[in-house]
Amino acid sequence: MKLMQEKVQDLETTLEINKGLIQSLMASTMDSTNAGEQLKEANSKLVEENTFLKKRLKQLYQESETMNSKILLLQQMNADSKMKEHQITQNFEDQILDLKEKMEKKETYLQQKEAKWIAIEAIMKEYAEDDEELKDKFREAKFALIQSRRITNFVHESEKAKKDSKYLKNEIDRLRKLLLSKELGKIDEELIN
Repeated sequence: MKLMQEKVQDLETTLEINKGLIQSLMASTMDSTNAGEQLKEANSKLVEENTFLKKRLKQLYQESETMNSKILLLQQMNADSKMKEHQITQNFEDQILDLKEKMEKKETYLQQKEAKWIAIEAIMKEYAEDDEELKDKFREAKFALIQSRRITNFVHESEKAKKDSKYLKNEIDRLRKLLLSKELGKIDEELIN
């Protein structure tokens, strides 16, 4: 923008210099015998240069308007990108909070189940002490439970939740970098993939 203003200023200065030359030529040629011929020649050259300068000035104004339009469009695209980034970030943050909430609920649930199981085992041991047959069945059942138990461990769930959380954070960072990059044309392609 500043470059355009400098060019316009240069053209206006050139025009003023040419006007000054015309006036000095007119004053000096009034004294000579070929004044009319020289004046016509100087006038035609100045008219040509004036026409060129007007065309150039018009072209510079058009270029300036085009640049202003492009700048406005890029500003709008930047604002849209920032809004999309905010929405995506907010969505991922909501997902992270949801995962944390689910993880806490599962932990509480598992702790309650574990407490109940411990209480049941204590009661079963009490009854099994008096009855030999029940004691054998209890040992078999406990062994069978250990062999076939497929209870999800909180540690494994916690690790999975951490991996999910890390993935979502990385995804947020990737999208933030993408939105902040100068390659705005690739944003839609990346978001689709």
